[in-house]
Amino acid sequence: MVRVALVGSQFAEQLRTNPEALGEVEVAWVGSEVAALERQLPALRVDALALEVADQAGLSADSIRSLVSRSHAELAVVSYGFTTRAFLRDLRDERIRVLQAPLSLGSLRAHLAFLLVRDLLSARPASNVACACVSETERAASALIELEARERSCPHRDRLGAATHAQLDALSREARDALQRAVTLVRPPAPRS
Repeated sequence: MVRVALVGSQFAEQLRTNPEALGEVEVAWVGSEVAALERQLPALRVDALALEVADQAGLSADSIRSLVSRSHAELAVVSYGFTTRAFLRDLRDERIRVLQAPLSLGSLRAHLAFLLVRDLLSARPASNVACACVSETERAASALIELEARERSCPHRDRLGAATHAQLDALSREARDALQRAVTLVRPPAPRS
């Protein structure tokens, strides 16, 4: 399971109003202050961090990189409102994605798609199929997870109508079920011990 720590009042509010917004991503910690997260950090074991820098006055790029490093997270998604170009430039790191606020939890989930696909496939041994089907199936699964996240956070849900989005949800579920069966074909389940 992919575990994430969320730092920021907007993330906390979104989670409160829509607890299912992150789907199968487990929220290991949620709060509004980096200092509170730092006290819990050693025991959390998170795969990703999401941080709203607008809520963290005086937080430097160096302190964000240090936080990511100490958390051992593979990915940090940093959302910002108004900041300087120098701050954004200083945040450059292969594990940090910087996105303009507001950032919905659905969009955050889309940025975690590669972690979700890897988690889905991690319990399965490598396939002995000697073709590109394995990587193509993994890419399709990743693309579907990203599509579902974008659809859930669609700002035009009301304009398209509830019925249209209900149909999209149902078709997406069917496609996800089919892809999971395909993944089983190219990466059979691990033998039981």
